[in-house]
Amino acid sequence: MKKIIFAILLTLSSFAEYPYFNFDSSKLKLNDYSYRRYVRPQLRSLKNDFYYIVKRITYTSQDFINLRENTLKLVLQFDGAYDECKKNQKTCYQEIKKVVPLIQATERNIKKLREDFISLPTQQYGNVDDYINLISLLDNIDNLNLRVQSYIQLLHLTEGTNFSTYVPHIESYKNYVGKMYNYSNDAFIYIIPNELKPSFEQFLDNFLSPLELRMMAELDKRWFIDRLGDLNMQWNVFHMDLEKGQTGFPREYVRNVKVMHARWNSILKLMFY
Repeated sequence: MKKIIFAILLTLSSFAEYPYFNFDSSKLKLNDYSYRRYVRPQLRSLKNDFYYIVKRITYTSQDFINLRENTLKLVLQFDGAYDECKKNQKTCYQEIKKVVPLIQATERNIKKLREDFISLPTQQYGNVDDYINLISLLDNIDNLNLRVQSYIQLLHLTEGTNFSTYVPHIESYKNYVGKMYNYSNDAFIYIIPNELKPSFEQFLDNFLSPLELRMMAELDKRWFIDRLGDLNMQWNVFHMDLEKGQTGFPREYVRNVKVMHARWNSILKLMFY
């Protein structure tokens, strides 16, 4: 409740020109040119700023970042293949084989993380349960990755034959890929210091991940405008937690949060003026 009150107060003061509860979405300005030249680059830079912070407050973070990035790309590429496979099952393999390098990269990510655990600092985990839960998440990603890989191999074997129509449809495997991305996010949160986990999980689930899936790959103007108020509130919660809250966030990185804040504000200004 305290986080929500803080977010509302900040929205009504610092962001008075971008009110959360009452703005006319039909007057917001966002075209393809502004998106390509400014909005998407700012969002990607904001994400890089976030990773910069994470790499300085955690251990082995780059390997978890790589896992997140590969499963994200897998989701986005699989979505494109899914549309084509729905149109014609017989030619599905030609589209879906494009995701094979990402499946292989994810397999390497998991292997590298398992090797990392042998030499992890003891301060990485508060208890054995955390360690076991993280291993379980990686196992889940690995198992789903193998299922998707087996499906693609089956498509390859039956390509151009009458058996191609009997291959299971792609819907379940699209869900598997989505779960892999969600599990990667969960694993990523495990490397965050315990006192910061709630703030970073809120930011990842409610701000960064939706933007990755709907705005950083390509423009989804209607979704962005419809969700702008909520995204602004989610950002305000994270910003206040790290800059003004009692979360134990290292003060030397507050300036990086301010940079992220300025990037988000600049996007809002572009849309409202």
